[in-house]
Amino acid sequence: MSLNERLKDVLGRKEKAAQAAGRDPAQITLIAVSKRQPLELVLEAYELGVRDFGENTAQGFRERSEAFAARGIVDARLHFIGHLQTNKVKFVVPEAVLIHSLDRPGLLVAIRKRSEDTPTNVLVQVNLGGETQKSGISAQEAVGFVQAVVGDPGVRFCGLMTLPPFGEDVEPYFRRLQELGSSMESFVTGGSIQLSMGMSSDFEKAIQCGATHIRVGTGIFGQRS
Repeated sequence: MSLNERLKDVLGRKEKAAQAAGRDPAQITLIAVSKRQPLELVLEAYELGVRDFGENTAQGFRERSEAFAARGIVDARLHFIGHLQTNKVKFVVPEAVLIHSLDRPGLLVAIRKRSEDTPTNVLVQVNLGGETQKSGISAQEAVGFVQAVVGDPGVRFCGLMTLPPFGEDVEPYFRRLQELGSSMESFVTGGSIQLSMGMSSDFEKAIQCGATHIRVGTGIFGQRS
């Protein structure tokens, strides 16, 4: 399949899932995960109408941002979706439209120091599976950490993100994040809680569970060579 065909398929699946859940497809942001993808494919996706792109390394984020700027592309929105080292924040802030992976107090401080006049939009990553190899705040610590985030002038708390354990049924984890998000609605100013969850193979379930951002890489770009 061509990129155009894959993109049409993903958009069709997104619309069908949203309609089944009684939701407006326009309220669900499709993020094309462009990590390690050739620039020509990313630019092709842009020409086909994609505007939200996700990078999971600070170096990749900076290179993508510079490539867009060099071509005069000013309406592409870059999301940072991976683990962010504190010494690499300078490559991401303030260019990121949204950081999906705030997961510790030290990173909160680093983002604050790099934020300019406008606070940086962030999602708190929650490790619902308790996996030691994955980043994220535990569900038990989430409320306390979010309260600290809300009180920090350098960031704007927008919602939550999660990555369910590989190979398990994802729906219980998506439902749990939805429940956590509902309990934190009062922490969000000027809008509703945002939930970043769901990837190429499971984003329909994420949409049914209230996802506002879905992160799709292979479904759009195909397997990386």
